[in-house]
Amino acid sequence: MQIAISATPPSGVPALAASSLARRPQSTVSAGILYASITFASAVTLPSLPAFTFGNQTIAPSSQYDLAFYDPSSGSYQAPAEGPATIAGSTIAFTAPATPYSFAAGTTYVFALYSQAVAPITTSASALTFSTLGASGAQTFTASEVGYTGTFSATSANPAVATVAPGTAANSFVVTPIAGGTTTVTLTDTNAQTATVSVSVTTGTFIPQ
Repeated sequence: MQIAISATPPSGVPALAASSLARRPQSTVSAGILYASITFASAVTLPSLPAFTFGNQTIAPSSQYDLAFYDPSSGSYQAPAEGPATIAGSTIAFTAPATPYSFAAGTTYVFALYSQAVAPITTSASALTFSTLGASGAQTFTASEVGYTGTFSATSANPAVATVAPGTAANSFVVTPIAGGTTTVTLTDTNAQTATVSVSVTTGTFIPQ
């Protein structure tokens, strides 16, 4: 198997055009950022498309990254074939869907990296105020993002004041007050976008900030 990474597609393969991509309304698409070409010496069937990780990338703010797949037998790109990617620092990582795919010997297949602007994370509450400690005083909020189908994670900047945990409903989070003080709950999606919910606990032992 031969793998090549370049800023342009290999000879005979068209560049990925932004106009051919399904996109969110009013989104900005950057198509054909990188091209990964794979050629197999013999015919092979894999349990999925190959998974890719691209390091040392300049990550565009508020953007989702996907991969388009070009099979010469079809003569066109399938988009998205993988994604959205998980972004960590300057690394863009993909997990391929578990669908078997057969590759012919001596044929060059191409995966094109592209990005598109995404909507911001919104929350059902921008601030939470508590006057009762413990589970009996817990409050729930939800997170959403237009066009986003991934998951959210949530962390409390000061768990000594309030903790946060996933709720029973999709994309819901339960904030439980522990002691008096203030803190912030940060929501993060897989595109490294964040949103915050401020938390104020006005009863119990005060925790200096």
